[in-house]
Amino acid sequence: MKNKLHGILTLLLAFVVQFTFAQEMTVTGTVVDEDGLPLPGVNVIVKGTNTGDQTDFDGQYSVSTSRGETLIFSYVGFGTEEILVETAEVIDVVLRVDAGSLDEVVVVGYGTSTRQSFTGTAKVVDGELLNRKNVSNVSQALAGESAGVRVINNSGQPGSEAQVRIRGIGSVNGNTDPLYVLDGVPFTGNINAINPEDISSTTILKDAAATAIYGSRGANGVIVINTKKGRAGQSSIEVSAKTGVNFSLLPRYNTIDSPEQYIALGWEGLYNSGIAQGADNAAAINYANNNLFSGNGVDPRYNLWNVADGGELINPETGMVRDGVTRKYNPEDWEDYGFQSSQRTEANLRISGGDETTTYNTSFGYLKDVGYIIDSDFERYTGRLSVNHQVKDWLSGSMNMGYTLSETNNNGQSSDSGSVFWFVDNIPSIYPLFLRDENGDIVNDPIYGGPQYDYGEGRGFGGLTNSIADAKYSGSNTERHELNTSANLTAEITDWLSFETTFGAQYYNSSFNSLQNPFYGPSASQGGSIYKEKEELFTYNFLQLLRFQKDFDAHSFEAFVAHESNSWERQLVFASKNNLIDPNSTELNNAVVVSSQPGSYTEDYTLESYFGQLQYNFDDTYFLSGSVRRDGSSRFVQDKWDTFGSVSGAWVISNEDFLQDQNVFDFMKLKASYGTQGEQAGVGFYPGYNSFDIGSLNGMPSFAFNTRGNPELTWETST
Repeated sequence: MKNKLHGILTLLLAFVVQFTFAQEMTVTGTVVDEDGLPLPGVNVIVKGTNTGDQTDFDGQYSVSTSRGETLIFSYVGFGTEEILVETAEVIDVVLRVDAGSLDEVVVVGYGTSTRQSFTGTAKVVDGELLNRKNVSNVSQALAGESAGVRVINNSGQPGSEAQVRIRGIGSVNGNTDPLYVLDGVPFTGNINAINPEDISSTTILKDAAATAIYGSRGANGVIVINTKKGRAGQSSIEVSAKTGVNFSLLPRYNTIDSPEQYIALGWEGLYNSGIAQGADNAAAINYANNNLFSGNGVDPRYNLWNVADGGELINPETGMVRDGVTRKYNPEDWEDYGFQSSQRTEANLRISGGDETTTYNTSFGYLKDVGYIIDSDFERYTGRLSVNHQVKDWLSGSMNMGYTLSETNNNGQSSDSGSVFWFVDNIPSIYPLFLRDENGDIVNDPIYGGPQYDYGEGRGFGGLTNSIADAKYSGSNTERHELNTSANLTAEITDWLSFETTFGAQYYNSSFNSLQNPFYGPSASQGGSIYKEKEELFTYNFLQLLRFQKDFDAHSFEAFVAHESNSWERQLVFASKNNLIDPNSTELNNAVVVSSQPGSYTEDYTLESYFGQLQYNFDDTYFLSGSVRRDGSSRFVQDKWDTFGSVSGAWVISNEDFLQDQNVFDFMKLKASYGTQGEQAGVGFYPGYNSFDIGSLNGMPSFAFNTRGNPELTWETST
C-alpha cells in the first residue's frame, strides 16, 4: 500500500512539473505606432511581477512568461495595452496616442503644466525620438520634429551646430537664435556639450504666451531641455553602442568632366574673341590655335596632349579635339581625393537608481565622427551626474553636473580658395591634382615623399593654391573643455506655498590652433605660419522664486513671483607668428617672426530681471494665464529697463456637455494669446559708447576712431 501511494505521488509530481514547463515560454515581437514606426523604450512588463523588457531601437522585445499571464505595454504619450498570453510566441503590438496624455506633465517656463491646461504653444519631443538620429547635438536632432521649427545645417562638419528658427526670424538685425534652457538654467555654451543620449525630453516653446516669461531672452523661442534622472526602486545599468558610415547621397554639381570637351570650349572662346576683334574665319582660327596654349589661354605646362599647339589639337571644322590625339596623362578627379566614406562610432553607459529619499543618474559617453571631407572629424567625451535628495518632508534639493571634452578638426573648409568643396566643384578638368614633368609623369615630393601636389603655378584657375594639399599638410584644430552645473533647493513652506532657488553656472575653455605648412601654399613665402586663439567663458544664473498653488472646489490658482540675475563674461587671447622651425608644431615658440601684434580683450554683460505669472483654471475646461517681466540690461546706457508680458486663454470645448455624444473629436481646444517680447543680444556689448582702436605712434599711445555709440539705443520689441 505504501509503495502504491508513493508511486501515485511521484506520477502526480511529474505531471505538475511537466505542466509547469509546458506553460513557460519566451514571447517576442515588435511595438510600433499608428504609422508603423518602431517605438524604442516601450516598457513590456508581465502583469503582477517585476519581470519584463524594454524595446530596443527597432521596437523589438523578448520576455519570459507563461500562458495565461498578461503582458502590459506602456510608453509615454501612448495608451497602455494589456494582452493575454495564449499560444502565440510572437506578439506584435500597435500603440495609439492616448488622449489621457493630455494630463502629462510638460516642463515649461519656470514650472510645469499639462497638455490640456497649457494656454501657450509648445511641442514636447521625447528623448527616445531624438536618439533615433545619429547626430552629435540636439539642434540637429530637432529637424522634422515640430511644425514651425526650421532646422538649417549650414555645414557638414561633424559636430557643427545647426541654426534653429522657431516660427521665423524674431529680430531684424539682431540675434535670431532661440534660448536653450538646460534643467531650468539658461544655457549659453556650446550645444555640443550636451550628449543627446542624456536628454529625457525637449520642449519647444513657440508663441509669446509661452516665451514672454523669459523676457528679452525668449524673443526667438525657447528650447527647454531636461536630462535623465534616476528613479526610486529602479536601479539599472544601460550600455549602448552605435556605428555607421558617413557618405554623400546628394550628387555634386554638373560640371564638365571631359578635358577634351573643356579645351574645345576654350578654343571656341578664343575663336569667338578673334571674330569679335574683326578677324575673318581663317584669321580667327589661326588666332585660336596660336593662343590656346599661351598666356591668353591655358599655360603650356598644362597641355596634357601629345601635340605642340592648338592647330594639332582642334579640328576647326568640328571645333572638337581631332581623332587620334592621345594624352600624356590622365588628370585626377579631385572629388576622389577630396571626399571619403567615413565611420561614425558612439558608445554610452548609464547607471541610475535610488530609494525613496535619494535618486541618482550618471552617464558617460564617447563619440568619434569622421567627416565626409578629408581631415575633418569630431571627437567627444561626456560625463554627467544628477542627484536628487529629499532632505526633510518639507525640503528637497538636487544637483546636476556635466563635463565635456571635445576636439574638432575642420581643414579645407574656409570660405575662400582653401575650400575643398569650392575646388572640387570649380576646378577645370584639364588641371591635375599632382604636379607633372614635361613628359606627363608625376613628380615626387622632395619633402613629404610620395606624389607632389600641384599648387597651380601658371594655372589660370586657383593659382598658387591646392585645397586638398592644404587639408593634408596644414591644420585647423579646436579643443574645448566645458563644464555646466546647477543646484536647486525647494522648501515647502505650507501645502500651498513654496520657495525655490536655483544656481547654475557654465564654464568653458577653448583652444584654436591654425597651422600653415612652410613649404607649400599661401604661407610658403613666409616660412609657414601659426595662429593661436584662447577663449574662456564663465556665466552664471541665480534664481529665487516664491510659488503659490491652491484649489477652491472647481477653481484652481497657481502663481509665482521671482527674481533672476545673470552674468556673462568672455576673455579672448590671440597671437600669430611666421617662419616655422618644425612644420608640424603649433606652439608659438616654434616660429621666429611675430607677424602681427598679439592681443586680448574681455567682453561682458549682466541682466537683472523681476517677473511673475498667474494661472487660473476652472473645472479643467477654462484656462487663463498672464505673465509680466521687467528686464534690465547693461548693454544700454540710458534706457536699461523695459517690461514684457503676455496674456492667454484656452477653452477645452470637448469637455462641454454638448460635445459628449459625438465621436468625431477626442479632444478639442480653442486658445488665444497676445504678448510682447524684447531683444538685446544683437546690439553688441557696449553699443552706447564710442569705441577706439589703440595703437602706437612714435612709441606713444595713439587712438583711432572705430564706431560711434548711441546712448539712446534701447530694446527691440516685438508682439
